Amino acid sequence: MQNIEYNQTAIVLGNKNISVGIVENDENYLGNLIYSLRALPYINSIRNWRSAEEFWSDGRNKKMDLIIIDTGLPGINGIDLAGLLTYHRPDLFKIILTSINNDEQIIQSLKYGCVGYIDKLELENMGKTIETIFAGGVILSPAIALQIMNHFSKTEIIRKQTPLTSRERQVLELMATGYKPVKVSELLDISLLTVRTHLRNIYQKLNLTNQQDLLRKAISLGISVG
Repeated sequence: MQNIEYNQTAIVLGNKNISVGIVENDENYLGNLIYSLRALPYINSIRNWRSAEEFWSDGRNKKMDLIIIDTGLPGINGIDLAGLLTYHRPDLFKIILTSINNDEQIIQSLKYGCVGYIDKLELENMGKTIETIFAGGVILSPAIALQIMNHFSKTEIIRKQTPLTSRERQVLELMATGYKPVKVSELLDISLLTVRTHLRNIYQKLNLTNQQDLLRKAISLGISVG
């Protein structure tokens, strides 16, 4: 599929014409998404890229009001791209699309200021989604909203049942999910040495001796294990 640019004249949402960018490497899904957007009278233009790298090297990426990003991109993933955009384009509305619901990715995207986090299979009404966002709202698909509630419930269980600090609890959750210490340091924006210090404290406080002990303890605390 060739790069698509679509234009029409429209004045809605407070006399605002909306320019949309899409970063998506699934051509079938991309085609359906563009088709849905074309039906909306207030969409002024649509541009698409197949990777974060392709998007970042295109000078037209600055001329957008809204960007829709798939998490499963080749190279730089969608969450990391959202983080870069938060720094370089804090005014840009960002919607995340995903087919894999990972607690930490969801929480990280919200920290990056994404105004939508939607399961691809649940994206039914793009018009309502965009109108809600430009009215100052946030869109979470039902499955994602439930997952966030469960995530914070598990965090509360850990808080009540363990002597760990809040940061140690975060490290425990990430390690149990399957992340390596290096990735944990990136996700929490702390040094690898600090991660290892937290791990040592976790092992001591919970009387653990190895990784299997850590996983069993995480399961007993209601943490999803990867």
